[in-house]
Amino acid sequence: MSNTSLYNRLRYTLALIDYLLIHASALGIDKLGISALTRNDLVALLDRLARGPVSTAIYDWPSRLSALLRDLIEEDRSLGIAPCEATLPHSSDIPPERVTDLNDAQIAKARCALWRRGFYERHGGSDRLHAYRPNSRLLMLLLFPSGLVSNRHLPIPPELLIHSGRRRMRECSAVPIRAGAENPGRAQSIEVYRGIIQSLAMLSADNLPSADIPSRHVLTVNSVLPGRFRTVPAATVLLAFRKATEFVMLHGDDLVDSYLAVARSAADAGLTISTLSRVVGIETVITQGCRSLGVRRWSILAGSQRSDGAIEASYHVHLRANVGLVEALRVLYGACLVLVGSLSARRDGELCDLIAGEATDSSGEWMFIRNRKSGPVGLRDVHRVPLPSLACSCIRMLERLQQGLIALGGLRRPTKLFAYPRSRGHGLVASETSFTDVALDSFCDWSELPINEFGQRNYLRQHQLRRFFAMAFFWGNGFGGLDTLRSFLGHADVSHVYHYISEAMPGAVLRGIKAQYVRDALRSSSSEELIGDGVREMLFKRFSTFEFHLLSGDDLEAYVRDMIEDGSMHVEPVFLDRGGKYKVLVEVQPDRRILGGNDA
Repeated sequence: MSNTSLYNRLRYTLALIDYLLIHASALGIDKLGISALTRNDLVALLDRLARGPVSTAIYDWPSRLSALLRDLIEEDRSLGIAPCEATLPHSSDIPPERVTDLNDAQIAKARCALWRRGFYERHGGSDRLHAYRPNSRLLMLLLFPSGLVSNRHLPIPPELLIHSGRRRMRECSAVPIRAGAENPGRAQSIEVYRGIIQSLAMLSADNLPSADIPSRHVLTVNSVLPGRFRTVPAATVLLAFRKATEFVMLHGDDLVDSYLAVARSAADAGLTISTLSRVVGIETVITQGCRSLGVRRWSILAGSQRSDGAIEASYHVHLRANVGLVEALRVLYGACLVLVGSLSARRDGELCDLIAGEATDSSGEWMFIRNRKSGPVGLRDVHRVPLPSLACSCIRMLERLQQGLIALGGLRRPTKLFAYPRSRGHGLVASETSFTDVALDSFCDWSELPINEFGQRNYLRQHQLRRFFAMAFFWGNGFGGLDTLRSFLGHADVSHVYHYISEAMPGAVLRGIKAQYVRDALRSSSSEELIGDGVREMLFKRFSTFEFHLLSGDDLEAYVRDMIEDGSMHVEPVFLDRGGKYKVLVEVQPDRRILGGNDA
């Protein structure tokens, strides 16, 4: 076993020990020891881990933290201490994304209560937008005073961050991102947890007390499929991809040139960009291409004397008219995130970690990734992934912006690749997840992605984009865009597209997409054409029906995925010629084959 695998197994084991400590009384461990654990207890534990992140499944972090914050608010009220937001370093707006179930008024009081008790810590340098955040380990000590063994960092609720930035202005409410509670890579984690639970049986071999350990079959059958990030309609992602490509290719260089020209003029005048825009204006400095695009001033919001409501009413009209240079730059960064994210199939955090000048090799054909899910004791594996020329063009353009800032003295050294210009006109924001979200949101509103019947818009995220190319391949012309994808990738032969996908796409993600393909084929009205008797008979043994459209989609997909992972089912394309014709071959053991066709 590799050092990475050993390290991850240790982390998972410590998390399970934490669970037993937290729930010792309810499980009876405090009186009877480990032998008090029943099969149902262990199956329920694995079910919790499959349904939600470790922070929820093991630590009940959202509900426990919400209860703690309410207690602190009530304690202050009973002592006659009024919450005073004036004591906070910044008056931050409350974001729509939340971990706790507190309302806006309670969140404002909770911030004051935590600040008064010294629970906030400075986060990063002065260039950080999110300047203060609660110390999760101090909160853990309050929640679990008896102590735990894992010393784990739990996610900081975005609603408790205190920063100096303007609040995010989305045009619409967002389509919920999660279908169930998903975490990428949870399938592998569940497999590790299963193994750890089963290893408890070794205690009895040494005549030590042991739990009643379920068989692997019971653990597999009774645990739910790890939740999936809600799939964005393929037409929506393809529209975003097309608009991102057009925006980058038509306007990217003009926007970068204009920003650097404005930054140079501001530096020569000894002013910030926002002050230069307000006092002198920037229209004579920017390129003709930017003026034709619609850019008129530094920011849509700069120097506005109107009320917040009036600003919000016209903000997105001005955003799509490209009135503000800084907002247009934010759209550009969002477009680059769509392209690089889709083409490289990487996690958001991995893209955030890219450093300008260090992201690719000299040829631009490979991107270097520091894998956030690997490496022991803080060390992270660095590996390279293939990079199409379109994604490389985005990276080179953003690197050029930073090189220009360094030459002007506005930046000391290359920093995070996707750190975009700050609204206040000096420096770049810190490129963390929340900042890439802002850029993606701006792009989605600018490109007017479709709104559903509930008035919600898909605000794209990397964990959705990274699945798109493989999904488009397996569903073929049903997605209505494989030819477009081939042209974006620069591959004339569809077999080259699949070769790229199999290289760039993490194996667990690709297996999940194959399982979704088989599930949808089984449940479609033309399933007899796509799925033959071999697969259908194997599934009949499990579900006792051939009416697969009546089954739970999650249950069906979970079982198919297990079959793919243990090798009893193979789902691979077969290329019929050198052009675009191919079929998806689904093979089961024994050698039973069925074909579902696609013409690319």
